[in-house]
Formats: sequence, C-alpha cells, structure tokens
Amino acid sequence: MINSKQPLYLKIYERYKAMIISGRLVTGTKLPSIRRACNELGVSKTTIEAAYLQLEAEGYIKSKPQSGFFVADIKPFNYERKKMPALTKKTPNINIEFDFVSATVDKEGFDFNLWQRYIKSALRDNNRLLSYGEPQGEADLRAALADYVSSRRGVICSPDQIVVGAGIQNLLQTLCSIDEKHSTVAFAGIPFSRGSAVFSSFNRKITVVDYSYLNISNYNLKDVDYVYTNPSHTNPWGDILPISQRLELIKLAQKKNFIIIEDDYNSEFQYFNRPVPSLQGLDSSDNTLYIGTFSKLLLPSLRISFMVLPAKLLALYQKNGLIFNQTASKTEQIALCRYLRDGNLARQIKKARNLYVAKCTQLCEKINEYGEDNIRAIMGTSGILFRVEVNSRLSSEELTSHAMCKGIALRALEKTCSKEKPCLLLSCSSIPSDRIDEAAKRIVQILNEKTDK
Repeated sequence: MINSKQPLYLKIYERYKAMIISGRLVTGTKLPSIRRACNELGVSKTTIEAAYLQLEAEGYIKSKPQSGFFVADIKPFNYERKKMPALTKKTPNINIEFDFVSATVDKEGFDFNLWQRYIKSALRDNNRLLSYGEPQGEADLRAALADYVSSRRGVICSPDQIVVGAGIQNLLQTLCSIDEKHSTVAFAGIPFSRGSAVFSSFNRKITVVDYSYLNISNYNLKDVDYVYTNPSHTNPWGDILPISQRLELIKLAQKKNFIIIEDDYNSEFQYFNRPVPSLQGLDSSDNTLYIGTFSKLLLPSLRISFMVLPAKLLALYQKNGLIFNQTASKTEQIALCRYLRDGNLARQIKKARNLYVAKCTQLCEKINEYGEDNIRAIMGTSGILFRVEVNSRLSSEELTSHAMCKGIALRALEKTCSKEKPCLLLSCSSIPSDRIDEAAKRIVQILNEKTDK
C-alpha cells in the first residue's frame, strides 16, 4: 500500500500490482469478483472497478467476458518503489557585497508598473489567448518590429522576413534545423559562447577570427558558411567596427558566398555616439541575417528575440521551419507589440542609457580618484561595462579570486587590454546609484591589497 492520503482505489491497485509482479499471483490466476472483493475489503463497487480497470489499462490483468479478471502473462521481477534522491548539499554561498559581474537590469531604469499594465491588457485579449501562437511569431508584433528596426537600426525588411523566438539560442537552433548542411561558422570579434554551443550541438565546425589583429580581407574564410559578428560591439567595452571594415565584410560575403549573422546585442547603448546603422541595411546583396533581442533593452526575463532572414534563408524557413512551435509567450508578444507601437521602447532606451552612462561615469571617476596611480578605470563607448587596469604582479584571474573571497564579484578579461597590467571587466548594472561611492572605495581597497606599490 501507499500513503494514507492516497485514494482508496489506488491502494487496492498497488496491492494487486505488487502481488502480480512479485509472482505471488501467477499468470492465469483469477482475481476475486468485484462483488466478492467489495465484501472482503469493505469498499464500494466503484472503488474495486476503478482499481481493476487501472490494472487492466496497464496490462497487469485481462478481462474475459462472463468470466472475470485474470492475471496477464507477466514474468515476475524484483520491484522496489523508487526512493526520492537525497538533496545535493549546496555549496556555501559567499556573501557578495558588490556584484560587478551580474547581467541584471537596474530596477531604477525600468518602469514595472507600465509594463504590468501592458501585460494585463494582453491577458484581457481572451479570443487570441485561446489559440496557439503563430509559429513565426504574432503577425502584429512582426509588423511592429519591422517598423522599429527600420527607424532605429536602418534594417530593411518586411514582417514576413522576421522570425520571433524565446532568446537568441532558440533562434540559432531554428536556423541550424532549417539549414541542415554541416556548415562552418566563424565567430568574428567576441566569441559568443552560448551561440557556439548551439552550433556545436548541431555538428557545425567553429572557428574564431580576431578583429584586432587582422584586416577582414586577410581572414581565412575559404570554406566558411556563416560569419557571426556584433559590429556594434566588437570587444567587451563596446568599440564599433569602422564603416570601412563593415563594407569590406559585406563585399567578402558576396565574393565568398557566406552569410553574415549580425548580432545587434547592446547596439542601442551608445554613450557618446548615435547607434550606427546595421550591416543588414548596408548589404544590398542580401547576405546578412540580423538578430535582435530585448533582454537588455527591457528585461532579461522577457525571452523575446527575433531574426530577420535574407531571401535564401527565408525560403528554407518557409519550407522546413514552420513545423516548429513558437517558443515565446503569446501574452508577452501581444504586450510587447502594443508597448512598441505606443513609443515606450524608445523612451525606455533613453531612460536606461542615461542611467547607465551616469553610473559608469561616476564609478570610473571614483575608482580613479581612490585608486590614484595603482588602479585605472576606463569607460567604454557603449553598453554597461567598463574596464579596470591594475598595477599588480598577479594575473586577472588571481585578482578576481582574491576579490571574491572578500565579497566582491569581478570578471577577468580573457585577453588583457594591456600587455603589462592585468585587466578586469566590470558591470555597473547591479550597483545601486546611492552606493556607487561606497562600491568604488571597497573595490579599490580590495585591489590595493594586491597591487605593486
């Protein structure tokens, strides 16, 4: 039997099942009639019938008309109910005083009340919510996205070219599924680890080329099918790919017949310049696939991204891709569409950009003030990140480990930005505005413990 809270018919079912699989009731044995079982167990006819029907449905017994229920042909075996696995002991959490690594969005920069109103409005759209979402994404959202990327990013497309998905990884999985050839993907600039993981899982070959050492014309792209790049964010601190190299990459794609995947992540967060036009809008040969996301513009938990397919990939999607269900929430798609059309995204971007540039500027100024000649903070041109150079014999990784032990989360740059000094990459997003001075003092104090004075 099972626990006392279990329905009575399941207790009876479990009793007979245990007797059958242990061999105590052998093949062909007749079970008590329903009436007899009722009398013996003191339960109702409905309870016995439910237990017998469950046993029959799972193949433990068979019903013979006018004869009753008989044990089916099942060989006895050792049966033990699975036990709940023991809970894994959690690693003790380090109390993080200041987190300079987190990718969270600052709550000061987002109007939750406004977004909640749009979500509630979408939930009142009963007729639309009664059906599954469109595989390619809601038509009105795709129309709003086409207008948005045209006006803000210079992307030239129709709503039919847009495919919506729950995050960039989901879109790349769709891309790999519709283009089944074993292609080679070159990551130019910052390697996108999550994107690389998707391509690798589909048996795509991965290679990396570095903007800082080679001219694009010198890239070894002979057998490459895709070049994955973020031209508006070529390094962690947000430098932009110059127009000459953008045009060169477009010409090379046309010459060597590969597709450029333009990941436009964080392009809106240009501090000192207007966001540069997209590669897709410059590419008259239609060899660029454009990808956008709302993780940083709105909320990381809003899993809505989109890609704009060039003609050759759009044909493949229309042939093979429409069989995939839509993964993004229909409710959130409806809300986002209305949010976009009412002009709220542009206002949100301006608000967030002003907040982050103020925080980054203040953090850099304070770190440089307290760090004097040992620690130097350098603003990036976009995003929410800035870099810090430290006079130390330790490596970047050793500095981050030391800081973590002291409750300060930092990120080491994989490749140093200075040949002589270790470099760190810091995010200002999760540092509250009213604690910037305190955070700057604390990080300088920790890093000064390991500097060369």
